[in-house]
Amino acid sequence: MAISGEKLKSISQRLRYEAFSTFATEIGKVNNFEELNKPLAFNLKYIVAYQFARILFYDAGVTHSYTIENAESIFKESRFTPFELGIIESKLSSTFNTSELSDKYSGDSPIREIPDGKVLFLPYSPNENRFVLLQLVSQTTYNENDIRFIKLIAEFLLNKLSQIHLSNELSDKNNMLYAQNEELNTLNHQINSLNQNLEQKIKERTEALKRSNDELMTVFYRSSHDLKAPLTTLRGLINLLEKPQKDDAFFESYIKKSYETIDQMASMFDKLSSLTATYANNEFSKTVFIRDIISIVLANHEQELMDLNIEVGVKSYINSAVKVDTFILTKVIGELVENTIHYGEADKTKSILHFEISETETEILVDVIDNGPGIPTMVLPHIFDMYYRGHEKSKGHGLGLYLVSKFLETINGRIVCCSSPKEGTWFRIYFPKK
Repeated sequence: MAISGEKLKSISQRLRYEAFSTFATEIGKVNNFEELNKPLAFNLKYIVAYQFARILFYDAGVTHSYTIENAESIFKESRFTPFELGIIESKLSSTFNTSELSDKYSGDSPIREIPDGKVLFLPYSPNENRFVLLQLVSQTTYNENDIRFIKLIAEFLLNKLSQIHLSNELSDKNNMLYAQNEELNTLNHQINSLNQNLEQKIKERTEALKRSNDELMTVFYRSSHDLKAPLTTLRGLINLLEKPQKDDAFFESYIKKSYETIDQMASMFDKLSSLTATYANNEFSKTVFIRDIISIVLANHEQELMDLNIEVGVKSYINSAVKVDTFILTKVIGELVENTIHYGEADKTKSILHFEISETETEILVDVIDNGPGIPTMVLPHIFDMYYRGHEKSKGHGLGLYLVSKFLETINGRIVCCSSPKEGTWFRIYFPKK
């Protein structure tokens, strides 16, 4: 039994719709532009006959093309030619002989030229921002039914390609947002660290200010008593001097005691002045030879050192000048020399006071060594405390070594001490290099 032409036409139409359905299903599974190559080349031929196909896609500045030949598809970035843009603007499908296209393109034609071939240009553009252009080369002219399916293909491809393009944009924006979020997290972490460091520094500064305030209160309280005592002594001596004296020796002893009291007060004022300087944070950095500073300090105490028969020596392992805070260096060396003098033993056969100067990569080291009475073990941990007097022979105010420690603290320096009773004392001073 023969099948009528109408029935054949109906079967053919149904098969085409099934082929388009398969085409749409396979294309729908695609997630990126490159993956579209295989289902496009494999399924398109079952919907419409062609020998060469070119599909151009444009969406918001992005242009891609697919070239299909011999059941293979090649994806790449591309551009519309002026001729193709003209067809897009017309929004009308057009058919040309392949031999005519060399005149339509300014350069080489992207369309494969087939003898006696026909080229269909079918644009689809729902708006000005996105469109697709199908270019199909075949040996025959497409009929109305073919054009209808080709339009369905164009519409479906534009929607799918736009979806992929939008998905890519969203992915890029998500990646950008993720990177920005990571950057913000890093910045937040840095800000938190800075805040924590700032809080710690504020806490440290507050504690340092509190300590300084406590120290100042102690200084004011103790100084008022230390200054009151010599003033009372002077008042008593003046009262005695106002009375007639039968013996000149008594008169001379009163005068000597008065001078000693005045010297004691002057020393106290000098210590207080030095203590004030530690809170001023003034810097007196100069490039000098450490040996020269020590020599100046020793010259100021020359007579006292001679009276106690103290042998002085200075040895330097540094042959060049260095930059140090000369005010602090002078004060520190001066206090240590005075310390040796105060506890010196005049009846000792041979007393020594030696200085050794050396350096590391970051610090200047000054060793101060004497063979005096030494410091008792129980006293040693407290020698840098304010107003501490650890020796029965102490004539000072208990501020000397405290000032040394305080001075060095202001320049990030330090001092250590080792001592053995009846053998002597060794101080090492660390000055940071400028």
